Amino acid sequence: MEEKHEHFNLNRKTTVIVGALILIAYGVLGSFFLESLIIVILIELISGAAIVGMAVLMFSILKPHNKNRSLGYVALHEVQRQA
Repeated sequence: MEEKHEHFNLNRKTTVIVGALILIAYGVLGSFFLESLIIVILIELISGAAIVGMAVLMFSILKPHNKNRSLGYVALHEVQRQA
């Protein structure tokens, strides 16, 4: 029972981090209002790193359910980062 509780806490921490990364990744929408090209580029780089971070963290949660789909999820996020 204790092991299951620890696993739940680990997943909860991971999902909270993923939620924060989602907010960071979509913070790039606010960059359209900025006029400084350097700041916009920095926000884009941070957004790209957040997208990859989300995929890597979610892989650990999704892997026990279906490893192939988990890898597909990571691959799709990489495509999203490149777009």
